[in-house]
Amino acid sequence: MPDSSESSAPLLNNHHQDEHYSKPSNDELIEPYLSGIRWPQVLNAMLGFLPSFFAAQVTFVTIFTDSKPSWHCMQESPICNSSSNICQLQENAWSWDKPAQTSIISEWFLDCASNAIVEGLPASSFFIGSLVAGFCLSFIGDQFGRKKLLFVSSLIMSGASFFAAFSNNVWLYSAMRFVSGLGRAAIGTCALVLATESVGKKWQGKLGSVGFLVFTLGFLILPLMAFLVRDSSWRVIYLMISIPGILYCIALQLFAYESPRWLLTQGRVKEAVEVLKAFAGPDSKDLSWNFNLENRHQKVKKGNSMLSFFRILSESRALSRQLILLLIISFGIGLVYYGASLGVGSLGFDLYWGAAFNAVLQVISFFVVYVSITKLKRKISLLGLAFLSGVCCISIPLCTMFGLHFQVVLELLSFFSASTAFSITLIYTAELFPTEARNSAVAIVWQALMLGGVVSPVMIAAGGDSNILSFGLFGVCIIATGSLVLFLPETIGVVSSAGTSNGEQDGNGEAIA
Repeated sequence: MPDSSESSAPLLNNHHQDEHYSKPSNDELIEPYLSGIRWPQVLNAMLGFLPSFFAAQVTFVTIFTDSKPSWHCMQESPICNSSSNICQLQENAWSWDKPAQTSIISEWFLDCASNAIVEGLPASSFFIGSLVAGFCLSFIGDQFGRKKLLFVSSLIMSGASFFAAFSNNVWLYSAMRFVSGLGRAAIGTCALVLATESVGKKWQGKLGSVGFLVFTLGFLILPLMAFLVRDSSWRVIYLMISIPGILYCIALQLFAYESPRWLLTQGRVKEAVEVLKAFAGPDSKDLSWNFNLENRHQKVKKGNSMLSFFRILSESRALSRQLILLLIISFGIGLVYYGASLGVGSLGFDLYWGAAFNAVLQVISFFVVYVSITKLKRKISLLGLAFLSGVCCISIPLCTMFGLHFQVVLELLSFFSASTAFSITLIYTAELFPTEARNSAVAIVWQALMLGGVVSPVMIAAGGDSNILSFGLFGVCIIATGSLVLFLPETIGVVSSAGTSNGEQDGNGEAIA
């Protein structure tokens, strides 16, 4: 809506401005050249999504490299038995079942570390790095371009994982995990944006689903890779996941195109036209003329999206309250999502099968959300999933009398529920916030989910074999935090607030924020 100064301007000037604003936007100009799917676009999308495959493996590799190995007594005696504490036994009274170098726990004898923080530090360091980088990139990410940021992030993540294989103590190893987390932070968003901005709008929704499947595929293949080198040094698995990632960075730099949409927002029209020519092929013959004619009327808008986001929050108490509630809810969900997957080995079940089952359930979770998201009531769904996940977690340490397999089923149910809640929470966040605040809100909620990954490894290490301080507390936390969804509004059946400035009402005046 024009301000008062525009309203008082001459009629001819207003007519000129209306004509100016009716000109097509950059997105409208380039849409015809991206609407088809050609091999350059497919290649660009594939190169965009591939880092998610490596990111999944780098995220969850500590399930195997940092696992607590089994051990046995050299000879049965009153001093040494299956319930003994190895930290109180003489070195010649017991031995690891596998070579000590198969895990950092046995190689550096972290099982007898002074506190659980040291044992869980490497896994937590990765998520701390992701948190730090995530907040920083929220302010500066759009300035570097999709391809460049994806290249730098992937190189940092894979390069740090490569050097982690040569660590000689837990402190250096944790530092490499932290640096790897710094690189991991931007990959999910950059991969999605680079891939989807390479195609027309009608393909973007379908491509958006591919990124999640690529991530899950990386998670699914990781147990197989770890199983093949199960008796080798933990360093081998790091080399297996990092070297292909480094080679990918070379391919990205050589063969991928920058997003033409981003190039246009930066005023780099000539480069955008060259990319669009590669994408459009024979259909690009009028491309240069159209942009020479129209783009002189386009103004590039630059600004800090996060600063705008905080301004919106300061103007809307309702949105601020919703964000705080979503952050607390997300932390509880992230605690179980990462905790259940990283802690499956503490149950005594086969580590490789446990991780594989979790990965398969994540695929199923995705399809459940994909098929039913238009019908699911957000509040009741999140509340039910949080309660189910929490009850399963609490039951794990209380149901030892029913056997290991029953406990594993409970763990799988808790992970499946948390994984489904993970996806719904991000969708719910996007629905609750107006267009100008949506991306920033989702990014911050994502960081709260990641914070759960920071805390969960320490809780797993502190819980030891009893699982009361790990799975028991996971369950209490997700039920307590998930209950806060009762104080949020429902979005199903309510018109989106995309067109509002404060997100507090839709077009019909119904409160949605």
